[in-house]
Amino acid sequence: MAIKQLAFDFEKPSGPLLTPDEIFEQCNEEMLRKLLKIEDRRFEKKSARISPRDLSEYFSMWANTQPYGGVIILGISKDKLFEGCSMLPTGQRNELEKTADIYCPDAKYTMKHIPIRNDNQQDDFVIIFRVYYHESKVVLTSGGRAFIRSGDSKKELKGDAIRHLQAEKGEIRFELEPCGVDYPQDFDIKQLSEFTESVRINKRWESDHSKEDILELLHLGVNEEGCFIPNLACLLLFARDPRAVVPGVE
Repeated sequence: MAIKQLAFDFEKPSGPLLTPDEIFEQCNEEMLRKLLKIEDRRFEKKSARISPRDLSEYFSMWANTQPYGGVIILGISKDKLFEGCSMLPTGQRNELEKTADIYCPDAKYTMKHIPIRNDNQQDDFVIIFRVYYHESKVVLTSGGRAFIRSGDSKKELKGDAIRHLQAEKGEIRFELEPCGVDYPQDFDIKQLSEFTESVRINKRWESDHSKEDILELLHLGVNEEGCFIPNLACLLLFARDPRAVVPGVE
């Protein structure tokens, strides 16, 4: 007896799993009904009733997930029912379709509608988004949050995890990293003050800018809670002994 291929194997004839691009390009109702039966790391199924802000987290997730990003299918309920999207008011549907533009503007994506018969046996459609991995930028939501796909779920990144991913993508240059040297005691404050004063004069900035304000404006560090945190570029320019932190500096 011939062995029947399981519907959820979802493979090419040659064997490898379909890529997110192939899922997006080939998607139709038959494929969607197969996808409905499985959990998969290439796509997310979401209810059409999701809010744009909540949906934006999945744009961030796929945009930050190597190597290819993924797919969002909008119009499938938590109970894995084909609810479709036609029941949404036009304005609400438009907001969902513009989710990335408004709430996750660095996400790169394309979108289309797929005709289906919903579970009430009415003509309907789902909205499918192909979200691409962003190779050079950590994609944040408009609320400043970042997500990745971890296993079969969405995971939020915070603090050092975001900075680590930014560094991996080349978004943070080495010289802009905090230097770990105490300010002001380990810096040549006379030289630093002369430099910032010359900048103030040349740029005609008001005198109420402190030298730390000027350093921050020049991307030489950041002011956080009343303390100035210099970066490596600042260290190389003004530290008393930059060799203590950066070996090989003359």
